[in-house]
Amino acid sequence: ILFAILVITAEVFSPRHSNNKKVAMVTVEDEQLFLEISEHIVSSCSYSKLDTEDGREECQTLCRNNMCCFIDDDDENAAFESHRYGCASDPEKICAAYAGCESLVVSEDDAIIFDV
Repeated sequence: ILFAILVITAEVFSPRHSNNKKVAMVTVEDEQLFLEISEHIVSSCSYSKLDTEDGREECQTLCRNNMCCFIDDDDENAAFESHRYGCASDPEKICAAYAGCESLVVSEDDAIIFDV
């Protein structure tokens, strides 16, 4: 649990956010909320739950407004100018808390490769 809080805090205060005009002030209560969101998403978006229609629908509903976190917003050479739709550097999106949504766009086999 402490590790998840550290990851979320590090993401919110990372240098890539420092150029933004938006300043994120994170309280202990915010960190707890981010952790709860993250745990709920990881549980709801597990690959075993994505195998069912209800599970996939729940995960998609939870992640709908944060899928932009998985578009590389720094890649200006990306096909179709997809970087314009990325929000990974937007502190208001709290992308670290929504990391579990990645299971919607990365296969289980690829996720295992990335975890090594």
